[in-house]
Amino acid sequence: MKIKKKDLRKRLAQLPINYPDPTVTEDGVPGGHLNLEDELTRVELLCRRLAHNEVVVRDACLAELPKYIAAVTAAVAKMETEYEKEADEVLQYFRGKNKPTPYHYDNIMRALKVFREKEFAQEQRKRRRESLKEYKKKKREEKREKEMAGKFGVEQPSDDEEEEEEEEEVHASPDSPLALHRERYHYYMRAWCDLELVYLKLCRGLHFCLWHSDKPLVQLACAQQIADLLLAVPTRRTKMLFYACLFRVLSREWPTIDRYRLDKYLALVRKMWAAWVKLMREVGEEKAPSPAPSKKSSSAAAGKTKATRTKAAPAAAKGKKRARGQKDPARSVEKVAMDISLRFITEAYQESNPSLHQTLSELFFVFQEYIFPNKNSVGLSMHLCDVAFDEINKAFLTPTLFVAISAGVPLFAMSQGNYVEKRVLDFFFPPIVGGVLLETRKEQITLSMKRAKATIAPRGKGATTPSRKTPVDAALAERMAAEQVNEIVGSLIEICREYSVSLGTVRSVRVMFSEAMQVMQQVLRPDEFEELTERDLRRRVKNELGEVAETRNFVKEMRTAMKEERRGEQRARLMEKIKERKKKAKETDEKVDEKQLLKQMRKEEKQPTKKKNTRDTKRKKNYTLTTEDLYGDERAVNSDDD
Repeated sequence: MKIKKKDLRKRLAQLPINYPDPTVTEDGVPGGHLNLEDELTRVELLCRRLAHNEVVVRDACLAELPKYIAAVTAAVAKMETEYEKEADEVLQYFRGKNKPTPYHYDNIMRALKVFREKEFAQEQRKRRRESLKEYKKKKREEKREKEMAGKFGVEQPSDDEEEEEEEEEVHASPDSPLALHRERYHYYMRAWCDLELVYLKLCRGLHFCLWHSDKPLVQLACAQQIADLLLAVPTRRTKMLFYACLFRVLSREWPTIDRYRLDKYLALVRKMWAAWVKLMREVGEEKAPSPAPSKKSSSAAAGKTKATRTKAAPAAAKGKKRARGQKDPARSVEKVAMDISLRFITEAYQESNPSLHQTLSELFFVFQEYIFPNKNSVGLSMHLCDVAFDEINKAFLTPTLFVAISAGVPLFAMSQGNYVEKRVLDFFFPPIVGGVLLETRKEQITLSMKRAKATIAPRGKGATTPSRKTPVDAALAERMAAEQVNEIVGSLIEICREYSVSLGTVRSVRVMFSEAMQVMQQVLRPDEFEELTERDLRRRVKNELGEVAETRNFVKEMRTAMKEERRGEQRARLMEKIKERKKKAKETDEKVDEKQLLKQMRKEEKQPTKKKNTRDTKRKKNYTLTTEDLYGDERAVNSDDD
């Protein structure tokens, strides 16, 4: 059916005329084992179709992508299920010998990064070894030529025995019980690296697919289709890898996005973040966390952990001895800020829900390693902080998961500075403190209670949808919402306290964490809040005015210093020109007055001013107008006669 232009509503975003339904071709979907060369050619063809100018071609390719992604990921997903048993055996082996595990099974993103770095280091060592071998061979030949100089008829010794000895020294290694596993691990990580490369190329095509989409409805539909591709990826780890590749491509291409195309990319980031939060909630609901222990048990457990930490500290100090001046890698500035979020999720989910702990660690690694440190994509980090609270609040997460995601994404971004802290202070803390979180929790709890009652006692013919008239205890819902919000605020206070004293936090942001902590403490315990006296308030205003005056003086000094520097540069430039003129004058035996020459040079350097307007722009005097001035002589005479 054709749509006429006159039937369309004006001044509204519309889909293109005669918009066709996308068709999925079965021939374009590959299957079987992952072959990197074939997949790269297929991905290149897909990217060309995704970056096509026609909407029909792009939508047809987007419709084929779910089957293609599922087929590409099938081989790695099968390998992942088969490899779990072997990974457990290796972990038990290292635990039995009290050794750290060299393989990062809990975080595939970190494992990929470490594997690529090791491969690069091995290639460097191999090239260095080959160059050293050639250098030694060249030196031996030069030495042999010097020794055999002038000698004829004598056989030269061969280098075969020396080369065999060197090869034995290089390749000799003791037989390890995990040699087979090392080879299998190398094959396993190589498959993951190939899949990551395919995903990165495909995500670049998706970036240009959104780039070419026009009209608001088409843009939003395209962004939603790209965000829904997460459902096509079969396993949880491959989902994390796919979205990590998509965020990495966006972070890399963010500086190239102009202001006319920025809105659709902001919508894509919001939809991707919402899909990621939804995935976290689904993983958390797979296995419910164990009930919270009582106060006595928690205090006893805390005492035990403190005792074990104090006992383990001297043993670790004895075992690890650092040389003087050597830095401790565990206390590096980059790792200190990451440890806060990782420590929280480890205490919360490592034993109760290990799958969620693994997923959160991979999520934090993606944002903390690839996105937030990138100074070229600060806008992406800012928008993530703008959107973080909205999508976390909509998802109705548990308080522990809410705090975990908040500690790892927006609060970590705030700790790194880079102009992102203002966004977190404006869009993350005010809704929590101002009551938006409490009202949303109350609505979500009442809706869940209605749904629970509707499922227990369905209305009519098996209907399970809750109605507005379903009775719900409002006081109970309000009390539950207040308890959850207090739990969230209390945990955020502790995390802000750790960030405010962390070495990984930027120095100028530490005060902001302390202020946010004080505001949340005031909301959590309003009875303990004491208003400032007039004296304290006067003192605070005086300090603030002093800081403003100090800033003004600093700016004034900086400006005067810049002016003096410019004058010095100008004076030095003039003196060089005067020296050149003097040299020319000496050649011609002319007398030169230095002061007159300096004035002449300054006049020459002055820019020609614009010609003034000929009209008179002087300010007129303030005249008092009479009726004669306004209406003429006749009206003035008539008014006098009256």
